[in-house]
Amino acid sequence: MANLNIQLSGALQVYDITSGSVNIVNRAIALTYQATVQYFNAYEQLTGTVVLNLPATTVYVVSIINKTPSTNLTLAFTPVGASAGSKILTPGEQFIDFPIAGSSGGYSALSLTPASETGIAEVLLAA
Repeated sequence: MANLNIQLSGALQVYDITSGSVNIVNRAIALTYQATVQYFNAYEQLTGTVVLNLPATTVYVVSIINKTPSTNLTLAFTPVGASAGSKILTPGEQFIDFPIAGSSGGYSALSLTPASETGIAEVLLAA
């Protein structure tokens, strides 16, 4: 039974600033995911490749922010039912995967590798 509500809210907005801030897109974002377990670390220390400890066999909510001021991080991931992949997170960049239901998909493995010797990331994982 879910005992955690995880909420993602905000807006996706596009303005044409050359035409007096004409509004092109204005979409509200309001998602809620009901989870039973979560892992959060505001300052995950990265020395070499760090395999993230998932709070469940499969995690569905993933939010990772590169907090390293001048170093890229490589996020390697294994989606359930798909081929492994990776994404470069530049300093300050955030990766978010936020489902509306946890019945399919998700990730079975996640790791972070800084481009230099060390790095810092904010990590939120939930299932």
